[in-house]
Amino acid sequence: MKHLLVLACVVALIGLYVMLNPPDDPAKHPPRLIEIKLGQSVLDFMATNELKEGSGELGEFTIPIEKTDDQMPIFFTDVWVAVRYKDGDFSLDLPPGRMLAIGQSGGIITNFDMKLYEQPHPFVEADKTARSFIDKLLKAGWRKETLFYPENELDSNYTGNAKAYAALVSGSGNKLNYILLDVSQTPAFDPNIPGSAPTTPSDPTPRFLPQLQIWAPEKLRETRDDFVNARRFAASGQKKRLGLRVWLDDPNWTPEKLGMKQIDIPNRNFNPQKPWLGKETVKRWQMPDGSTEP
Repeated sequence: MKHLLVLACVVALIGLYVMLNPPDDPAKHPPRLIEIKLGQSVLDFMATNELKEGSGELGEFTIPIEKTDDQMPIFFTDVWVAVRYKDGDFSLDLPPGRMLAIGQSGGIITNFDMKLYEQPHPFVEADKTARSFIDKLLKAGWRKETLFYPENELDSNYTGNAKAYAALVSGSGNKLNYILLDVSQTPAFDPNIPGSAPTTPSDPTPRFLPQLQIWAPEKLRETRDDFVNARRFAASGQKKRLGLRVWLDDPNWTPEKLGMKQIDIPNRNFNPQKPWLGKETVKRWQMPDGSTEP
């Protein structure tokens, strides 16, 4: 009983210490600069930003290569990060944020996604910031694909009261999406972001946080996906996922080096009554011995 009492006292003291000394907020320090160029290899990305392999845990700028497959994003979460986006005359130094996801396909960066700013804000303030950011890009030469400026916090063109403000295209064909998320609603609610909390009777004001996405042109993304499928088929005869390590060890792999080629085969799911759902034929990889990707 005495030992249990001592243990209870220790646990209570630890809890009190945590309450009085909460984890250090990353946003209280200068942000870590991360430079991103779509189409670059993960190896070059790591070298440019002096990133090491590691566990990839919350608050870390490490990359868990052994736990990452050939199309899995690389996440930096519960951090304070400022992205320098490299795109010639359309390069941007983005405001810092607490989450960054780097999309890659076969070891080549195809997109990234981040939540901007330290914390969410009421709609009027968040809307003003969104419009100012987008207007600057339009003046800098970004081409408008879609543009939506809501009339109020309930006006939405998306799901879950998210608002897709803009889809803009740079001179290189990269596409930028700017979305305002209501982080007082599920699924946008994120417990890792201070101020992201459901509304209550005592605090009924919804709060919004910008989500910014930049995607490489569809041609690059499709080519990388084709290479990933080809390498999976060459490795196992199936579409079994491979680890990112495979691409880092041999980043210049191509299906042509193995004598592979793409052929058209009948699409088993083709419906002539609904041709808009899919083409009559689909492309599959074929090995020199005639074996064909399932």
